[in-house]
Amino acid sequence: KYDWFENYSTIEGVQKTLKGIGSRTKFQNNLHEIIPVFEKNYSHLENDFLNFFPQLQSHCKSFVFISP
Repeated sequence: KYDWFENYSTIEGVQKTLKGIGSRTKFQNNLHEIIPVFEKNYSHLENDFLNFFPQLQSHCKSFVFISP
């Protein structure tokens, strides 16, 4: 219904998601202000993700084959 994964595919969607999360917390936060930092560091974050994701995939495959 809400297609969260589609929202995560754009910076605007991530910002919308963070605003929603921030509005549901019981404490003061500034999640909605993170987007400029995210954009400034996008290439570094992308590089970290591209290095991490294959490891995550491998771990998940191992877990699936081990689990009953």
